Amino acid sequence: EIHPTREKIPEDAELLEEVTNLVESPTVLRGNFDKQFLQLPEVVLTTVMKKHQRYFPIRHVLDVMQPSFLVVCDGPGDEQIRHGNEQVLAARFADAQFFYNEDRKQHLEDYLPRLDTLTFHEKLGSMLDKSNRLEKLVTPLADLLGYKPSDTEIARQAARLCKADLATQMVVELTSLQGEMGRIYALEDGLPEAVAQAIYEHWLPRHAGDELPQSKPGILLSLADRLDSLVGLMGVGIKATASSDPYGLRRSALGIIRMLVEREIDVSLPNLLEIAKLTQPFSLEDEITNAFRFFMRERLYHWLIEITPGIVLSENGSHPFTVTRISSSGYAIDAINAIIDMHMDRPLRAKRALDQLIPWLDKDSWNDVLNGYARCARITKDVSSDFHINTTLLKEPAEIELHKEYQLTRETVASDKTVDAFLSAIETMLLAITRFFDEVLVMAEDEDIRRNRLALLKGISSLSDGIVDLSKMPGF
Repeated sequence: EIHPTREKIPEDAELLEEVTNLVESPTVLRGNFDKQFLQLPEVVLTTVMKKHQRYFPIRHVLDVMQPSFLVVCDGPGDEQIRHGNEQVLAARFADAQFFYNEDRKQHLEDYLPRLDTLTFHEKLGSMLDKSNRLEKLVTPLADLLGYKPSDTEIARQAARLCKADLATQMVVELTSLQGEMGRIYALEDGLPEAVAQAIYEHWLPRHAGDELPQSKPGILLSLADRLDSLVGLMGVGIKATASSDPYGLRRSALGIIRMLVEREIDVSLPNLLEIAKLTQPFSLEDEITNAFRFFMRERLYHWLIEITPGIVLSENGSHPFTVTRISSSGYAIDAINAIIDMHMDRPLRAKRALDQLIPWLDKDSWNDVLNGYARCARITKDVSSDFHINTTLLKEPAEIELHKEYQLTRETVASDKTVDAFLSAIETMLLAITRFFDEVLVMAEDEDIRRNRLALLKGISSLSDGIVDLSKMPGF
């Protein structure tokens, strides 16, 4: 029994679903374990219960761990089954206590030499080599991100020890505790809490949907770790295929993208790449730059698909098989296509551009805005971008008016460079654009006048450069 006024079962949808799929006729029993095991770190206890035994921990309403658990049996349960589960858990906890006690005979730093026996990749060295690269990488990376020296120093200290728990017995036996044990052992060694937190956070996110680092040193070290892995592994020819990604390249790329977007870090991916290349054990060919850029583009593209309403994914979650409307005028996939190549090197800007474009698709003026811009862009698609407008050749009132509107809006778009600024500019010019096409013959017989009018329209169509590609939208 659970005492509703004193006890609670922490929510764990993943464990509940797993147990539900394992039993046909469930019976829930309550078991207990020796209070002495509560001296172990709580994460060790819950990991053993959930991962190994599929038990549900019980907590006091004041959020204190209780020496009890719930086990779901398939069929009727009795005292013998309860006792058997208690015995199994006691043995598991005794093993964990032994591992913990053995680990605590040394400081976390003492495990560093053992990392030299753990191979990261035969061409990239050991986990100790990787730790050393991270220690060197955090400083230039922090400079790029504009972090304070104090955050850099915390990240540097954490980088030295961040992989050390991989050599501890607890993590060897319970690999999901990597980072968790590093944080615990660092605190027990008397290291600053910020260093211990960065050691833990550098593993985040561990999978899609996982939490992200909160502290700046944690973000810094997590980015450094994933950049080092991606750049190094791609540099030695490792690729993620449709059926295989043993080194987790996609996971590393997604982690970088999520941190840059959700922690609002506006940096260029090629700039990150150049910094990461400096710490690799060999020089990397220039081809790695393009390979890295387009690999990150694909990850960004699919992530935007996953988080944008209006797209139904196939069972493997990789390609959309049904695209539904997100508005009366546009499709989610088209909106993503319109911004992705403009902002593939800056994930934060890509997300912001998409967030600004989608609401425009529901505006009453959207079709007029798209059509007005399209009229300017289609007729000038073959005109050189090196255009020049000669104001002395502007004779017709409609072209003079359009040029005036263009001059006013160009400065705003140039200074803002956002989807909102650009589309607002086109919306402002709509009447002038319509009047121009109604009253002015663009393809005039006089070559200079013709070129000048095309240059004006080219200037308007070029306002979207680096912002959005509306040719990807339906109705263009």
